[in-house]
Amino acid sequence: MASPSPTILVVDDEPTIRTWCKTILERNGFTSMLAENGQEGLNLYRERHAGIDLVLSDIKMPVMGGVDMVRQIFKVTPHANVIVMTGFGFDDLMPDDLKKLCASLSKPFQAQELLSGIKKCLKYEEQRQLSS
Repeated sequence: MASPSPTILVVDDEPTIRTWCKTILERNGFTSMLAENGQEGLNLYRERHAGIDLVLSDIKMPVMGGVDMVRQIFKVTPHANVIVMTGFGFDDLMPDDLKKLCASLSKPFQAQELLSGIKKCLKYEEQRQLSS
């Protein structure tokens, strides 16, 4: 079951997106962790995955992109909750084997879209754990 204050790892190379997401999340009772590229996000996930309820990541980033990071996250936690966000076409950028993601968001998106996607993922995870 999700923790009382779910923790969300936000991975995006744009500082304004990271800050905006952090503000929205924290105003709505979530704890956030920030990373500026896929490698940094993966390192944080590997170190602290037991305390991370969901990963919110851009797809296109320098150093390590979201697709590579997500592949590595699924090696650590096969059923990790991941939402990817992109200003480009999701279907064009995500390989078929990674489309088992919980959700995707097209940039730009509104705060309510972000919160709806997160709540959907966390509710799905809670139901999955109860049925196990």
